[in-house]
Amino acid sequence: MASSLIAILAASILALVFLGLWLSARGKLASLTAAASAVPAPVSDDPDSRLEALREEFIGSQKEIIFTLSELVEFRTRESETHVERVAEFARIFAEILGLDAKEALLLTEAAPMHDIGKIGLSDYIIHKPGALTTEELEMMRDHTQIGHDILARHHGPLFQRAATIALEHHERWDGSGYPRGLKGAAISLSGRIVALCDVFDSLSNPRSYKAAWTLEKTVEFVKDSAGHHFDPKLVEAMSGNMDRFLKVLVRMRDR
Repeated sequence: MASSLIAILAASILALVFLGLWLSARGKLASLTAAASAVPAPVSDDPDSRLEALREEFIGSQKEIIFTLSELVEFRTRESETHVERVAEFARIFAEILGLDAKEALLLTEAAPMHDIGKIGLSDYIIHKPGALTTEELEMMRDHTQIGHDILARHHGPLFQRAATIALEHHERWDGSGYPRGLKGAAISLSGRIVALCDVFDSLSNPRSYKAAWTLEKTVEFVKDSAGHHFDPKLVEAMSGNMDRFLKVLVRMRDR
């Protein structure tokens, strides 16, 4: 019940933020339209370019909010805020390796940082418990996938719909042993499969409150051994063949 209320509250905050952005954009658009009607513009003065600039400004603000909210979740869970930035960069690399078109690559890269936003609906006790979780506590922790989906799915834009899918599916496993729905193989969206690998790779490679960072050799071995079980084997192959690119991200975007 408490998690549901928090999810609703978080979604309401998101709605209010975007309402403010929309109203601001709408006001600017109205002013621009009125000005264009009142003053005859030269043929070379294309109002569409000004409208496009306004749209880009709005999209830029949206991206900033997304990263801020994602970093807020990481701060609350006492994980590095650079985790979500690295996951986004890993996702971008995968998009390039797989040859995704520009629109699909952008959606994936910008939605990836929101994968754990559902943790905002979990209690501090569950998030910060130093020892192993009980079976009941583990089930509560797993709720963050559904909570994240429910928060994000309330917003109908393609970015938030993609982020909702990733939040719901990033703990699914290739062999069907994941959660929350036990999806298997290609039934898991490509975005969900990519972020699942990016998330685990980064979490193992960096220290957390409950563990030290794994060595590169141990992390790579785990990823390879998990192909066909935890991870999509084609994605593991793609990462293994381009490991230098992923390692450069770990070095360049170290925890702050």
